[in-house]
Amino acid sequence: MKINMLPKNPLFGPFEKLCQSLTIILAICYSFNNRLKSQNKQLVDNYAKNNINIDHLYSGVALPICDLTIILEKDYHPDYYIAGMHSVKGEEYINYTDTLLFKTNAWLIAQSYEVFETFLKDIMSNYLVESQDYVTKNEAKQFVRKCFRGKNNRELLKCMRNIAPLLNCFEKINSRGIDLKAWYEAVSKIRHAVTHTNSFILKKEIQGTFTTVSKYFSLSESNGGYLLTIKKHETTKAIECFGEYALLIYKCMSLSKNYKWENENTKST
Repeated sequence: MKINMLPKNPLFGPFEKLCQSLTIILAICYSFNNRLKSQNKQLVDNYAKNNINIDHLYSGVALPICDLTIILEKDYHPDYYIAGMHSVKGEEYINYTDTLLFKTNAWLIAQSYEVFETFLKDIMSNYLVESQDYVTKNEAKQFVRKCFRGKNNRELLKCMRNIAPLLNCFEKINSRGIDLKAWYEAVSKIRHAVTHTNSFILKKEIQGTFTTVSKYFSLSESNGGYLLTIKKHETTKAIECFGEYALLIYKCMSLSKNYKWENENTKST
């Protein structure tokens, strides 16, 4: 039996927006990693070429802030106070490159998580409007944000699996051979650590998911927990995985409404 597919897919907008955001994050990852490593190599080579002791290398940064209680007259600039200092020198400076890369890579994964979360809420809102459960997108968005507030979007994803049963199947069995449910729980740990604990995870917080987290992301044991030491290739793979997970959700939800999900961008090559 032939199924009539609707010509316009109202679910495509949130997916397209997500892909644009992930592309920018991916570009930042490549640019920052490549440039910082290249810059460091040139610096070390220059010191060696000119026979300069690397211990003389020094870099620092200060945090200037002003006292907001002081009312200034016209044409006067505020007085600044040094609220914090951070400095590195010599070999420590060279080694600190890795620390910067680890923190930036983890931060980019956290940003990917955030835009993916927005995608989940937006595509569900559009779905509800098209199902005529709500008149406007704003009403639908308010409902989604109010009623699907579970940790790591579990309730929202569960609802999607109910309305699009294919999703539940392909989350576990897919061409990547990855359990997307377990992966999403693991990446949520990364996002939480970046946002709340300066890229540090306590052992007790990762006890049940350590195997999965360590499978996809590098960790360094430290002081009763783990520091995130995420590499460039792990970051790019996570960004791609967010995109593939979103495509799966978009496709399954589209098919559940008989929407045409393919266009010139989503067709396989």
